[in-house]
Amino acid sequence: MYHYTFDLTTCTRCVSRSGPCLMGLEFLQRLSNSLGAARKMTGTMPDMDGQVTFTECHACDHCVLNWRATAGELELAGADQVLLQGRVVAQALQ
Repeated sequence: MYHYTFDLTTCTRCVSRSGPCLMGLEFLQRLSNSLGAARKMTGTMPDMDGQVTFTECHACDHCVLNWRATAGELELAGADQVLLQGRVVAQALQ
């Protein structure tokens, strides 16, 4: 049995705070698990994209970001920069 997680490869600073986009990181982690579950059903990782707004982000009033999932690679970007990038990986449950 496997659990799918997000393996971060690139992280840039959020323009509104002095560190990484923590809500974005949590979003990609949850998305990775869902994409992995879909892969178990279909045999291939779905390609998807969309926008997400973190209304509870303390750095912005309304942070609108674009996300993309392609061949197991995930990316979260703002208007002018990629904030987080990585891939979906399977981890065996013990």
